[in-house]
Parts: sequence; C-alpha cells; structure tokens
Amino acid sequence: MERWEFVREICSKEIKNTKLSEDDKEQTVYRILSRVSESGMMTEKVISNMLNSYGGERITEFVDTLMHDHRTLQQSFMRLIIIIIGTWSETKHYDDRNKATIRLARKLNEIIKDSYLPTV
Repeated sequence: MERWEFVREICSKEIKNTKLSEDDKEQTVYRILSRVSESGMMTEKVISNMLNSYGGERITEFVDTLMHDHRTLQQSFMRLIIIIIGTWSETKHYDDRNKATIRLARKLNEIIKDSYLPTV
C-alpha cells in the first residue's frame, strides 16, 4: 500500500461514523491530507534537526513534554507512529543504515496493522 493510501485509510476510519455526507467525508479526507502534506514537511524538518543536532537530552525533553500533553493528542501522536511504522514496513529499498528499522517495522506492523485508535 502506498504511503498516502495508508494515511487516507486511517483518515477514512476516523470519519466513517460521523454524520457527514459521503462527499463531505471525501472532502474532509482531502483537507486532512493537504494539511498533513504542508505542515508535515515542516514538522519532519524540526524533528530531523532535533535528532541530528542534539543529544539524548533534547529527545528526553520532547518525550517528557509529549507524555504531559493532552491525552487525545497523545493518541493522535500514536496514530502517527503507526502510520510511520506501516510505511517503513513497506520499504523495499534500504541499506545498513536503516535495515534494523525496516526489519523491526515489519515485525511491529504485523501486530498493529489492524489497530484502531479512536479520536476521543
């Protein structure tokens, strides 16, 4: 499954039980994907810079902050992690620098691929 198809599937699961018309649901998924694309690139750069430039202290601060964030946002963050793991698990081209990540993602994806984390 392509990365955006996976994200689209997650978004569709999130809005399937809403009272929106099918057209409105489709437009909502499109708006979510657009926002993910734009803000996602900036967010990825911030996280990459944190991982590349700083040591464990900044990562510990980030995790600590996340653990004290709103519970719904913690669940949303977990949804993001599941999407990342799913995308890595489908990666066909990798080398020694990320081989362990891809292999672990494939194992984890077998466990979590049917997981559903509702927005509460």
